[in-house]
Amino acid sequence: METWLEINLKKLENNYNYIKTKTNTKICSVIKADGYGMGSYDIAKKLEMLGTDMFALAFVKEGERLRKKGIKKDILLLNFVSAEKLDSVIKNNLTLSLYSLEQLNLYVQKVSLEILKKIKFHIKINTGMNRLGFDKNDFPKLIKLIEKYELNILGSYCHFADVNDEEFTKKQYKEYIEFNSKLEKACNKKLIKHVCNSAGTLKYKAYHLDMVRVGMALYGLQPLKTLDENIESIFTWKCKISNIRKVEAGERLSYGNYLLREKKTIATLPVGYAHGYMRQLSNKGYVLIKGEVCNILGDICMDQMLIDVSHLKEVEVEEEVILLGENLKPEILGELANTIADDILCKISPRINRILIN
Repeated sequence: METWLEINLKKLENNYNYIKTKTNTKICSVIKADGYGMGSYDIAKKLEMLGTDMFALAFVKEGERLRKKGIKKDILLLNFVSAEKLDSVIKNNLTLSLYSLEQLNLYVQKVSLEILKKIKFHIKINTGMNRLGFDKNDFPKLIKLIEKYELNILGSYCHFADVNDEEFTKKQYKEYIEFNSKLEKACNKKLIKHVCNSAGTLKYKAYHLDMVRVGMALYGLQPLKTLDENIESIFTWKCKISNIRKVEAGERLSYGNYLLREKKTIATLPVGYAHGYMRQLSNKGYVLIKGEVCNILGDICMDQMLIDVSHLKEVEVEEEVILLGENLKPEILGELANTIADDILCKISPRINRILIN
């Protein structure tokens, strides 16, 4: 293999068990975006075995795929689902997020009330992100429609925008609790309440309620600004050197005519932006060979990049290279590329082989 991604399921287990020590509530494991690029089925299979209470995905297609492969746990869909997909939602026993009057009216117009009654819903409440969710002013109409159509409401939730902003997070939590209290009273039952993501889970135990939604911490991404050494990276992205050459001072490298100021030994790697290695890391990023930092030189190409190996005493074709992993965290590359760690991880292409390590 020219490039591959190693997924350490034992470290995934360690991260999950660490989260369990931080909460007494249910755990909803977020495995959208193909398990943050790790492969949602293998991640789901392991987490189901470990006892996760629920999975969170973005779209119906993701849920269909997991059901076909035998995943049994409850699945909550966090994003928009078109009316045409509601039959599949019922068939695959998926739970929908209901977040607006317009969404509900769309369903009423396009499917029968019999189908609507069969769907399980969690109500999404907008507390300040202004992305998805019912506003306070929607409440009277929402309650009337829930009663009118006898909707099966099982839970409610909101999403914290920035847990480091303690005042705003407190405000979001307060608004959610007020809305949910009215909702439970109107529905005449207790709902599954969940507001904490990975960062919220680690920072605000008082806000855990009935369930926490954990994504990035499971994969080894750092949810908070302070390093938590109990959270381990479960992934290592590797490749092999495909070519080595001596390049004289004054010559140019790759696209963009990167000019060499001095003679260097340059190695070619068979990885580029089509693999999900972000082009923004051109002339900024670096890789590791035998623990040594090797800088990227020139523009990253579709399937290749060039690195400086001049300082290495011994290096040869097919030498193993670490592109991302425990000692080269996505938080580092994210900062260099002016993005976030999640973005670095989720960009890794499905074309790359995933190797499971137990």
